Amino acid sequence: MRKTRIILITGLIGALLAFFSLICILVLHFSTECDYMTAIESCLKENSPDAVSAVQENRSIFTVIISVDTLFVLAEFFVWFGLSFLIRDRSTAASLAVLIGGLAGAALDFIQNCIEFIVIRMAGPDIIFGRALFSMWNQVTVLSYLLAYAAVIVLVPAVIRKNRKSLLSWSAVLIFTAFAAAGVFIPAVYPVSFLWYVVLFAVSGAVFFRKDRILKNAE
Repeated sequence: MRKTRIILITGLIGALLAFFSLICILVLHFSTECDYMTAIESCLKENSPDAVSAVQENRSIFTVIISVDTLFVLAEFFVWFGLSFLIRDRSTAASLAVLIGGLAGAALDFIQNCIEFIVIRMAGPDIIFGRALFSMWNQVTVLSYLLAYAAVIVLVPAVIRKNRKSLLSWSAVLIFTAFAAAGVFIPAVYPVSFLWYVVLFAVSGAVFFRKDRILKNAE
């Protein structure tokens, strides 16, 4: 029981850290005059003077954004471990799939951050990053999202089968997952991916907290 509580508390800490990191990232995004992702993409894809200028002018705040996002990635690892543990007794295969998908997505997210950090620190009128780096960044970004979405699609049915009372909250996660996945291919829907993360980690944190309280009261 003690081991289980440690896993749940670690997952809860990760969920809280991820949740507040996302809120911080959103606030930082809205505090800049240019869009962070658009500037990074333009620098990688075509090294446009406007994008280079935007990155140079906002280098400090972009560095803060990437630092907070890296903290978010670290928190993700703890959450995915906790989520896979929730369904381990229901289905070992589903638990393993969630763990692998979630951790692989988080690892790719870290690689994406490394590429963006290079762009932020090196962007200049004479620096050409090349199509190969842009292609790598683009594929890593898309794949990191898709792996996370796939992990949730495996997770939610298993969680609901285990506890019918969680149907409403996890169904909301699944609905946001569908919209966020569509955002990978439809730019207009892309902002939903941020809300998806917020909903996922809010629900995950609540589940970790509730199960830990149940175990604590049973001791």
